[in-house]
Amino acid sequence: MILTGRLLVEESYMSVPVVPRESLLFVIPAFVCIVSWDGEGAPFGESDQGISHQIVDRETQGHRFLSRDYVQPQWVYDCVNARITLRTENYLAGRIPAPHLSPFINYDEEGAYIPDYTKTIKHLQGAARKEVLPFPGVTKEDLEHPQNLLVEGIIDRAEASDAAQRKKKVRM
Repeated sequence: MILTGRLLVEESYMSVPVVPRESLLFVIPAFVCIVSWDGEGAPFGESDQGISHQIVDRETQGHRFLSRDYVQPQWVYDCVNARITLRTENYLAGRIPAPHLSPFINYDEEGAYIPDYTKTIKHLQGAARKEVLPFPGVTKEDLEHPQNLLVEGIIDRAEASDAAQRKKKVRM
């Protein structure tokens, strides 16, 4: 199966025939991603340069595109369950996949067994929620109240326009 973009963000993905296509055709578009496959009716072919991930369940392919990750189907489901885009290194074709964690078990319960990979995912989820701001000068308050950014942008644009007009007058 072929995917483009990032899971949970707009991406394109491609599946090969041995992958559980029907399930992936349901799950992947639910996260605003584009899916294709090798065969009749596919929206785009395997050689499409927009493909970011190719879902395979074994190392059988003779050629590889360096611009995409070749991942096992479990990566898609684990990303959905974790609600973040997980790194692909633990799900690459030919590797033993990361342990599957049930979305139906509350690993936060006191005294519950917590697998090591759960700790890794919790760490990644925390990093995803961290105050990593999209660009310098943006504060957490700006993200909580985006109208502040809009107002500042309008003011900055008006000031820039005024400065351009003054510069134009000076040149005349």
